Amino acid sequence: MALASSRPLHRISAPPLSSPSSSSLPLARRRAARPRGCIRFAMRWEGRGVVVARALLGGFEDVGTSESDDEEDAHGALRSYEGEDLSLELHAPSSGPERWDILGLGQAMVDFSGMVDDEFLERLGIEKGTRKVINHEERGQVLRAMDGCSYKAAAGGSLSNSLVALSRLGSSRSTSYPELRIAMAASVGSDPLGSFYRAKLRRANVHFLSKPIKDGTTGTVIVLTTPDAQRTMLAYQGTSSTLSYDSDLASIVSKSNVLIVEGYLFELPHTIKAIKQACEDAHKNGTLIAVTASDVSCIKRCYNDFWDIVANYADILFANANEARAFCELSSTESPMSAARYLSHSVPLVSVTDGVHGSYIGVKGEAVYIPPSPCIPVDTCGAGDAYASGILYGIIRGSSDLKGISLLASRVAAVVVGQQEETRRLFPRSHACSTSVSSVPESGSGGRLAFSGGQPQVAAGMVVATEEMAVYCFDALVAHYSGDQPPPPAFEEGIHPLFVTWKKSTNGSEPRLRGCIGTLEARQIVTGFREYALTSALRDRRFPPIQSKELPYLECTISILTEYETALNHLDWEVGKHGLIIEFTDPDYNMRHTATYLPEVAAHEGWTHLETIDSLMRKAGYDGTITESLRKTIRVTRYQSTLYIMHYGEYAAYVKKNRGAAPAINGAPVANGFKPGH
Repeated sequence: MALASSRPLHRISAPPLSSPSSSSLPLARRRAARPRGCIRFAMRWEGRGVVVARALLGGFEDVGTSESDDEEDAHGALRSYEGEDLSLELHAPSSGPERWDILGLGQAMVDFSGMVDDEFLERLGIEKGTRKVINHEERGQVLRAMDGCSYKAAAGGSLSNSLVALSRLGSSRSTSYPELRIAMAASVGSDPLGSFYRAKLRRANVHFLSKPIKDGTTGTVIVLTTPDAQRTMLAYQGTSSTLSYDSDLASIVSKSNVLIVEGYLFELPHTIKAIKQACEDAHKNGTLIAVTASDVSCIKRCYNDFWDIVANYADILFANANEARAFCELSSTESPMSAARYLSHSVPLVSVTDGVHGSYIGVKGEAVYIPPSPCIPVDTCGAGDAYASGILYGIIRGSSDLKGISLLASRVAAVVVGQQEETRRLFPRSHACSTSVSSVPESGSGGRLAFSGGQPQVAAGMVVATEEMAVYCFDALVAHYSGDQPPPPAFEEGIHPLFVTWKKSTNGSEPRLRGCIGTLEARQIVTGFREYALTSALRDRRFPPIQSKELPYLECTISILTEYETALNHLDWEVGKHGLIIEFTDPDYNMRHTATYLPEVAAHEGWTHLETIDSLMRKAGYDGTITESLRKTIRVTRYQSTLYIMHYGEYAAYVKKNRGAAPAINGAPVANGFKPGH
């Protein structure tokens, strides 16, 4: 592949540091520099704990960094930069009334997102955790299968997710900074879905600049999220598969400070020419160019096209760990840090996210580790897009603190991962959502796609938490360590929201939390307890996974949630009786926050009503000043629960009594001091 030879490797203020050590890395690709004479964005890794100013963070004031930069993760010790400033020069034109701060080129897709179980995917023959392009008929088949489930429609796509998050961070309410001017160019049809898409972006203060294509069909992405927070995406491209680069778009590109190119465009062969033209014009005008990797399969199919743009034009590259490895042609066993280091020889700033393990920032052949912000993962959809928005926001605001920007990005992603969806319903109803496009609001109506309101009601035949349910959770965990299936449950099926909590107690100490994850949506409790027993034990990102040697010290609490009611105000509930779901909007940044506490939390902590509400607001990610007037705006849903608490010793006694033998992993009895090698 012929690469431009007129652009040197980096725009840097110091020589490159050491190159990647892995001998398996392909030869580095070369790139060249943009014209001088533009504003300088200096990116530095500060060798100290960082609390970035609220003015920059857009509401995320305390990013929770430690006093030490000597972080460590599963890949071994990570060294931070000390002494030398790692300074990276990124240039952008001056802002002005006729300029756009951010312009995105990508696919305009309406997202249909909903919660499903593994059985749903198996029934339709869909591989979990993948992204697949489907045709019009297949889209109809999936949406018909979702009829009766709770789901929402949104102006989606990876790029629009980032632009909307940027708009929220860059609201003029947030600081003395001017409001960010954000625009998007993409293809939508003249159908109702196209009108819905444009209206949604307009409400989010993102300007959609492209005219609808007459008689075109707007693309859609069906996002199916399973209880373990894994997402499966089914994309119908429709009109979104086209992108025309005309004189109007060329003029807009020349007046933009940052151009973001969405990686999904690369899988559409006739869009490559338009991408190249846009990048070339952006390069000539000193516009910063960011590229999102988007998808591993997309990278593999369009490898040369990706590298042609990335190596010759990109100033910033966003990728997750698997995508970064695909760029470098590394095996899945290689560390994301190695990929970040390698890619930073060809791109000045590289961002590599690694899910619950955190993220890496690559600069000049080195990489720094960014720890994840703690949260309970509810839905990973959009987390990487939100992370990218945090990085871009720091750059466009001119921050010189690379660590602060990266921690902001991590925090924004954590809010997305841990939030409850805006239109989430606790109990599915038959025909709650219509899949007909005629139900989409017309442009400017501001409504949601066929989503009925109303307070959810407790299902008939209310289920109560029992001993057998706690046994089944222990069974699921023991079976996991043995590589087996758990024994059949000894309780009847039901449909309820539920939580599974694991605590650990040693030497008679008070039990300490080791994991707690559940669902506020009603679901079948047999599969629910099995899945959440494992998810809370192994994938609660606040804690390391529970090991089999910890089993004798565990205590399991199962909670079945009931009696949902809308409270009259934020004080209309009883400590020790009611659990709470709060929803409110940050008055400074117009960002929605939500969080929940189970009924036992407030009583266990000894909190008053106000202390509980304030703690919930902080848990939801709100960092501003809590006032009484803000408390009064909170929408509170109260609920009750039935609990059953079981210690491992009680579980072992139950199993021995009812099954004739003590619990065992691969034939070895589980008791204090048990060390099966996990």
